[in-house]
Amino acid sequence: MKRKKYRIKNKFRFISSLTLCMLMLAFSGNAFLGTDSAAGRDAQRYISILVEEGDTLWGIAKSYGKNVDCRRLIYEIEKLNGVSAETLRAGQYITIPFDVL
Repeated sequence: MKRKKYRIKNKFRFISSLTLCMLMLAFSGNAFLGTDSAAGRDAQRYISILVEEGDTLWGIAKSYGKNVDCRRLIYEIEKLNGVSAETLRAGQYITIPFDVL
């Protein structure tokens, strides 16, 4: 049986087609494997603390949020726990966003 020989007539078209096929294969491989997913980066982590006598939201934000704006951390704590400076009580557990810290 005689093998058919193929001849490339246009090198630019051949290289362009080959490059396009490789890119499509790479993107479909990423989608299939899930390496293009950003779900893990957006996962929120939290810590839970016990409010002690004399604690304030400002004091908690200053002690747990070393590198962030205290006002932003206070807003996040209030929104997350449904508390305010007036409703914060000793013995209460509150959740603080860990990635903000």
